[in-house]
Amino acid sequence: MQKVFFKRKNCSPPPRFQRNGGFTSLEILKAEKKYRKKISLTGFTLIELLMVITIIALLAVVIISRVGTIKKKGNDAAVERSLEEVAKASEFYYSNNKTYEGVCNSANTTLSDSGDFGKIKDYINKNNGVGGIVGCKDDKEAYAVISSLNTKDCWCVDSEARSKKVDLGGASDCRARLSDTFCP
Repeated sequence: MQKVFFKRKNCSPPPRFQRNGGFTSLEILKAEKKYRKKISLTGFTLIELLMVITIIALLAVVIISRVGTIKKKGNDAAVERSLEEVAKASEFYYSNNKTYEGVCNSANTTLSDSGDFGKIKDYINKNNGVGGIVGCKDDKEAYAVISSLNTKDCWCVDSEARSKKVDLGGASDCRARLSDTFCP
């Protein structure tokens, strides 16, 4: 019986059991109890495992929330650089046409869809998220372009080489902040 017990448990019997073949059932039960105590002291408790899982879950939540914020800031940086490209393209347009009229699409006061302006506008819309707004005002001598950012502010560039962050203030969107051909 004891040999079967120890084979079933996948372990070797204590040395005392190996010497003598005849044991009483009481001796076998005492040895089994002592052996089980040694085994149970080497594992983790349920509470310890739950604590480790909880700590890992909290770390995952913190990391995931930071990744979202970092992605928004990266998209905002892309919008800012794109608006600086609008400024360069506008100066090139002015040097060829001697006017800034045509930088903006006067029908809906947004950036023109023609040439480089259309490509830059598409890139800005791709990076400033859902509901992104590009506003634009131009005349013969000046222009200003403003775009919403993912961080709830606006970025503006104008013909006077200004490129700056603009707070929404009480305005509903960035286009409402742009009232003339210069950044507010």
